Amino acid sequence: MTRPLKRARKPSTRVVRSGIILMSIKTPSLIYLSLQLRSDYTLIAKTLGRIGSAYQRKGELDSAIKFFQKSLAEHRTSEILNKLREAERTKAEADKEAYIDQEKSHIAREEGNVKFKAGDFVGAVKDYTESIKRDPADPRGYNNRAAAYIKLAALPEALKDVNEAIKVDPGFGR
Repeated sequence: MTRPLKRARKPSTRVVRSGIILMSIKTPSLIYLSLQLRSDYTLIAKTLGRIGSAYQRKGELDSAIKFFQKSLAEHRTSEILNKLREAERTKAEADKEAYIDQEKSHIAREEGNVKFKAGDFVGAVKDYTESIKRDPADPRGYNNRAAAYIKLAALPEALKDVNEAIKVDPGFGR
């Protein structure tokens, strides 16, 4: 007894003007197929830009940046260039926000204090810089780094750090 064949599900398709068939999941591989068929580069770039926009809306900025760059490699437009810059800016801000951690800032500042007391002023500056990156709203990191700069005779940098500590917290008078 033979079994009836199962019907294959048809993927959702859409035909673009140049004859490129875009499938919902297989779009990147079909784009490369259309490159081999020598389709119009502007349409390929537009498709890659749309994929990048979809990834950007989903919040997957790494993939969005990758597809925007591929789109610009095919055909350079100001619209995609602006989207790429916006995605890179958003990713940089998100990375900066993810890096902020007050506990790690405190640990880095304490490591800097140990190195400062031991006379390793260069190492102390590196640790205080890490502390500032981890918590830019804490004036103690700027103040400690200014003290290390004074020991290294880097007075202009020390002055900048002291002024920044005052900007961050005007009541901080140490």
